[in-house]
Amino acid sequence: MRLKGIKPSTMGSAARALSFRAALAIALATIFLGGCAYYNYFYNARKYFEQAEKTRREASVEKGKKGVAAAYDRSIESAARMLQYYPDSKWEDDALLLIAKAYYRAGKFRNSITKVDELTAKYPESPFVEEGSLYKALSLLNVAQEDSGRAMLGQLAAGASSRKLVGEAYFGLGDYYYSDKRWDLAFDQYQEASKAAAEDKWLRGEAWVKMGICLAAMERYSDAVKLYGEILAQDIPRRQRFEAELQRAASLRRSGRSDEGGRICKELLKDGAFADDFPRVELEAARCEIASGGAERARERLEVLVEQERRGETGAQAQYELGLLLWSQWRDYEGSANALRAVKTTEKSASVAPAADSLLSEVETLAKLWMKLRFLQRQREIAASARRLERPLTRNDTLWIDSLAAKPKELPKDKPRRGMLKGDPNDPIRKMVEAAMTADSLAIDFSKADSAKTAPDTAAVAFDSLQIERYDSLRFAEWRDVIFGLSEFHLFERKSLDSARFYIEMLLSGGPTGDIGLKAAAILAFIYDSKGDTTASDSIYHSILAANPPEVWRSAAERALGIPPGPPARTAAQALVDSAEGEWRAKGDAESARLIYLLAAEVADSGDTAAARGLYAAAFITRAVLKQDSLGKELYAQVVERFPGTTYAKAAAKFAVKRKKEAAKGAAVKDDPADRLPLDGMDDVSLMPDDSLIVYDAKDVDEPPRMITLPDILESYLRSYYPFEAFPEQLRGVVEIELIVSASGEKRDVNVASARPEGFGFDEAALSVLNSIEYRPGRRSGKPVDVKFKQILTFKPPEHR
Repeated sequence: MRLKGIKPSTMGSAARALSFRAALAIALATIFLGGCAYYNYFYNARKYFEQAEKTRREASVEKGKKGVAAAYDRSIESAARMLQYYPDSKWEDDALLLIAKAYYRAGKFRNSITKVDELTAKYPESPFVEEGSLYKALSLLNVAQEDSGRAMLGQLAAGASSRKLVGEAYFGLGDYYYSDKRWDLAFDQYQEASKAAAEDKWLRGEAWVKMGICLAAMERYSDAVKLYGEILAQDIPRRQRFEAELQRAASLRRSGRSDEGGRICKELLKDGAFADDFPRVELEAARCEIASGGAERARERLEVLVEQERRGETGAQAQYELGLLLWSQWRDYEGSANALRAVKTTEKSASVAPAADSLLSEVETLAKLWMKLRFLQRQREIAASARRLERPLTRNDTLWIDSLAAKPKELPKDKPRRGMLKGDPNDPIRKMVEAAMTADSLAIDFSKADSAKTAPDTAAVAFDSLQIERYDSLRFAEWRDVIFGLSEFHLFERKSLDSARFYIEMLLSGGPTGDIGLKAAAILAFIYDSKGDTTASDSIYHSILAANPPEVWRSAAERALGIPPGPPARTAAQALVDSAEGEWRAKGDAESARLIYLLAAEVADSGDTAAARGLYAAAFITRAVLKQDSLGKELYAQVVERFPGTTYAKAAAKFAVKRKKEAAKGAAVKDDPADRLPLDGMDDVSLMPDDSLIVYDAKDVDEPPRMITLPDILESYLRSYYPFEAFPEQLRGVVEIELIVSASGEKRDVNVASARPEGFGFDEAALSVLNSIEYRPGRRSGKPVDVKFKQILTFKPPEHR
């Protein structure tokens, strides 16, 4: 059979040609098919990486980026298969770099470093080694090898072959300083990155946005607003445009233009492109409402937001803002405390967690103090009414809560209210007191020496006039304690001199009476000194002297006024000791001297140094002079028991303890000549150690010396005396100083124990700072004493502030 139109001869030629083409195709497929397969692995890996990069750049700041790591894992898996199935292929160096980049983006920094090292070792001449070093440097910054990472980035920024790599190196340095909160250095690096990355629209836009954030962090809000305006006039990706708008709104609010910031937030909420970031916009809108005076609207926004955002950084920040708002605007203790406690529940590692803890502590402390203050004021009003015979003062009026130190309980709806305070029903302090007073109450019977859970509520026995006065004086003393607590809280915790002065002046309305009044006057003088009003502080010190204060207050006031110290007032024990030593020196009458020494020990308490000296001298005379060994050792034992920790006790211990050991063994007490003190007269007794000269270690006192220089002032000293030699290297210096703070608060025997690093002037700077620091003396058994302790001063370079 023959096909139409084709001759038999031509038919054979066509068949032969077709067979040749088929054979050629098969041969070519055999040669190239393997290459296409491993290229497909690499092609897919690169495609997955590009998709992951796009997702990362467009993702929500908080929510969307959590799932990006999985997209990079697909890229890593595909490239790894190519290396496994087709080793030594011509795309191996490409694949190694791709894997290193994907590991870095996925947060697997050590794996990224390993892949870059493998690339460099196998292909040292590869054009991808330079880009690989960029990702190795970025990874080193994240594995605590910051010096190496910074050095590598600096080299790339100075001499990379492409402007894109230069820009990325500068951007990496900016991120490093940004994470360290060194905002000015971060700003400079981001600025260099934006210049170098003029061709890379995304990197340039990202650097611009970060520059604005740095300006805001440095409180240069107007500059940040201006910069964001310039950014928004440029051609940048939509994601960065959204971020620039949001950050501009925040900067406007902080610069006092909260209405403009609020309008920007409303416009952003209309754009549905970035719905995952709406919670951040809602949070900023609420902050703008607060700054504009719209507390109620802000509260509504925040309450909705915390209900929706039960997890994450934004939810935690919303909880903090709600807690702060409830406390500052309405003094809502319960609502504020609950919101602040929820910060860590929402996001354990939230950036606002430390601030929330601090505010919660402040709220709880102030709530307790205010509750007690309001209660005491109310009770004193009742006492005044009873004094005017307007109403009787009964035992029921002394009811108070036994759970004051705990969280006030919620007011039960089914429990009758009793003892409620009068006045504004919306007063938040009144509400807190009402809630607290529904707890089990404590009835105080002032006819007894102490408080007891006695008398039920029905025992409404009226107090007589004497009990009323006693009751009022006790309540007044408690009121003073609470006012003083409020002043100390504002001074030491909140560093608010004006608030502390308000409460101190309230306390001193009747003059500096009693120990607490003297303490308050000293604090007020310190406050005026801090403000530079020496006239007012001197007037207060003079009022302290006019109140005939105890010796410690008198000497402190005289020292503050520059009055030379007079001779200390002698106690009865000191006078007797002087008399006994006169008997010994003038007459050599050991018996009379011993009797007077013993009397000196009896008329003083354990805090009087003269008493310890007298008892020790009596023991010495008894054993060494009168040769009454057993009685002498008994007196030595009394010195140890009555005056522990003193030099006298330490000197007496070797005799008293030996006597006890011998008695425990049942052996006869022998007089060992080696145990005797020298018998060359009163000189030995007169040279006995004086307890006022003892220097204690910090661990051996009840209260070590306390720095009374405010932290902010100390920071100013550290900043002012930062050594010039260390400035070029931006070094952090730590200096340990040993010193003695005397009972009068003076510093002596100052010695630099260590200074790190050495040779940069930190030791001399620390001594200069120490000269400006004031200390409160350490105390032992209620008395100021000399204490040796260590003070550590840390100098930070200016960029760390």
